[in-house]
Amino acid sequence: MPAKRRKPSQKRALTKGAAPTRFPHLSEKQFTLLFLSLIAIYAFLVRSLHLLKTDHYYMVSADSYIFHWGAQQILDGQPIPPEMPPSGLAYPLAYLAKAISFISPLSPSDALTFTCKFLPPTFGVISVIVIYLAVSKIYNSRVALFSALSWALLPPAYFMQAAGYVDRDGLSVLLIMIGAFAFYLSREWHLKIGRLDLGWGLAALVVIGIELILYLEWSWVGVGLLLIIVICYYLVELLPKFFLR
Repeated sequence: MPAKRRKPSQKRALTKGAAPTRFPHLSEKQFTLLFLSLIAIYAFLVRSLHLLKTDHYYMVSADSYIFHWGAQQILDGQPIPPEMPPSGLAYPLAYLAKAISFISPLSPSDALTFTCKFLPPTFGVISVIVIYLAVSKIYNSRVALFSALSWALLPPAYFMQAAGYVDRDGLSVLLIMIGAFAFYLSREWHLKIGRLDLGWGLAALVVIGIELILYLEWSWVGVGLLLIIVICYYLVELLPKFFLR
């Protein structure tokens, strides 16, 4: 007797749940986690390549020296002179160095050197993860992985300032990125009190909080960049829809 043909619904039932990848032993979530982990590892390593050079000190930017010196002053219990350029980066470096020296045999000064070397590449890894989470929420997982990979593959010249040394750019880029994505994704935030939906207020508090951190870390420049992004998004995306409706 000829074999009975399965109905299309039966075929879909048999294939439902199969991982849409070329790796038969990995589910879609496992493949995504593996690929994202490889991207994060690559982002960290490529931002740490400058540490292999032995012919120069690992910090080149003038700001990096100032932040390192300010953090050392905090570790030594000395006040930072008021003429030092405003930046909150010296304080996180000092506090992280204290924590590392507490849980490891490193001295505070050695812990500060370790922190100054590997905190900027860590900012790069966190940025990759933030991009993936935000873009996967906006589009899908494939576009998010491509976006994270594109960020990890930026030219090495950019790493020299944004993620290679103890500079403000690595933290500033991360903060601006979080603020911009939070503003975009805030359309789905809802905080209902009675008939009022105050989700926009919660989003405004998040953006204002990031603006305050940017001001402490980079004065008015970081604040201005985030405001420019928010205003451009409003003009390009929200304003035309408002007039159309």
